[in-house]
Amino acid sequence: RGPQTSGEIKGRTERLCHFAGTAEAEGLMQELASRPEPMLARMPRQPGQKEARFRHLFSAAAAGAAPPVEPAAAGTPPPAEGTDRLAALEARVAELEKVLGEMKGGSSGPPVGP
Repeated sequence: RGPQTSGEIKGRTERLCHFAGTAEAEGLMQELASRPEPMLARMPRQPGQKEARFRHLFSAAAAGAAPPVEPAAAGTPPPAEGTDRLAALEARVAELEKVLGEMKGGSSGPPVGP
């Protein structure tokens, strides 16, 4: 489910553990994050979001993952005003297909999809 707020965690774990409130769930999440070998990490509050979120560190992919990055900084910059958005998206898809092909072993077959 990805990073979740303490309220979401409280609601989704009711069958496993009863929390008196979100403050109790938040306290437990802080405890699990502050262990010598943490089980989860507190994510910084993102713009437009009311609360910080927690993510688990159980898998190697999650433990080595970098904190979330703003979409503008993650990939190619958004197209300037007046630029053909469709052409920009097609170019980005082609670049991603190329990278994916390299990751799969360099096979450069026809693009997948319609």
